[in-house]
Amino acid sequence: MENMPCLLGEFGLAFDMNNRSAFKTGNYKLHEEAVSMYYDAVDANLLHSTIWNYSAGNTNKYGDGWNDEDLSIFSEGKERAASGWKRPYPMATAGAPLSFKWNRKKSEFIFNYIADSGIKAPTVIYLPAEYFGASPKIEAKTQTGKDLRHEYSPEEQRLFVHNGDYDGEVEVSVIG
Repeated sequence: MENMPCLLGEFGLAFDMNNRSAFKTGNYKLHEEAVSMYYDAVDANLLHSTIWNYSAGNTNKYGDGWNDEDLSIFSEGKERAASGWKRPYPMATAGAPLSFKWNRKKSEFIFNYIADSGIKAPTVIYLPAEYFGASPKIEAKTQTGKDLRHEYSPEEQRLFVHNGDYDGEVEVSVIG
């Protein structure tokens, strides 16, 4: 669409699939895989998205309480299939994003972008504590091999990467 900003809205997963078996066993592996595949496709296409939905009153018995749907990522006060939808992503890019990829099995996040030295604010990346803890391995390499200055705040679950006076491609790699 000629680089037009896009928002994929209201996509989700029916948590009552497979005859509600996950409600009995507590095993949401199939749900995690399905939601993760959704987000892998969203990430690969550099799309913005919203998940459908969060219903505060969701229960395993009655679902979302509307139209016989059960799409809420929370039910009875608990997250469902969180490893499928809770993932790192660039919140703000000081330049132009090129690509990013999350490998949840390896807890590895790779983000490539073109840095713009005219933007003084840092690139901000959300890094969920569940995967990265207090001291992940972080690199922010330029094409020349220089490591850009970066700061990790585990309390905020954020990584800040500063372009400084650099213009060009950057690869940010984070391993939990």
